[in-house]
Amino acid sequence: MDDIKDFRSISDRIMKDIVMTPELKEKTLKRCKRKSYKTVIGVLAPAACVVLLIATMAAMGRFPWSSSTVPERSSEVSFVMEAAPGEEKQPQVNAGDVLKSAQAGEQVRYESAEEARKAFGDNLLISGYTPEGFVLNSIAGVETDQKADRVVFKYSSGNASFLVTEEKIKTRNDYPGFKTVDINGIPGYIKAEKIKTEGPTEQQRTELHWFRNECHYSITGQISEEAAVNLAKSMR
Repeated sequence: MDDIKDFRSISDRIMKDIVMTPELKEKTLKRCKRKSYKTVIGVLAPAACVVLLIATMAAMGRFPWSSSTVPERSSEVSFVMEAAPGEEKQPQVNAGDVLKSAQAGEQVRYESAEEARKAFGDNLLISGYTPEGFVLNSIAGVETDQKADRVVFKYSSGNASFLVTEEKIKTRNDYPGFKTVDINGIPGYIKAEKIKTEGPTEQQRTELHWFRNECHYSITGQISEEAAVNLAKSMR
């Protein structure tokens, strides 16, 4: 009997905040009439109706915990959960993405800067300086009839990376909002900003552009403004 009293007490608490609308009452009575129950203990009949009533309301979405109202774990949420609190993940610069945006041609890899110069021509500048902690990972290009129209050098240091891109152009772009710097007597256009990384300190993202002999040269990625200018000046 104690179990029955407990069940009644729980049922009363559940039913306390439930508003019985005419529509809900009619649906509940119809479901009760369609099913035949054998009377085992007199108090079990109303208990069965309570259970059926709860199931009906859940199916109608009246409870806040019904399955229809539970949000799914989207990819965006997963991404935020994987990042450290208060930090944003910064995607590494990808040389392949830069090459995809180039004009149609065959994507190739070069074993050395000299090999890339043979394909691009004498206007390909080779760096004489590498920022501290960085290493040259790859040299890739886009060729048409065995002549390169664009060459990309990728440098990395841990999770940080930047690209040096050299490409043949017919027109020059403007860079409003960039400040002007001197690159061996040629005006360069540079812009730097702080970005959040996975480490304890902020890193700087720099974008530097300059033009020479119908070619566009750029340095973009996680590199300091000073290092980018020094790198540009070392390119001969």
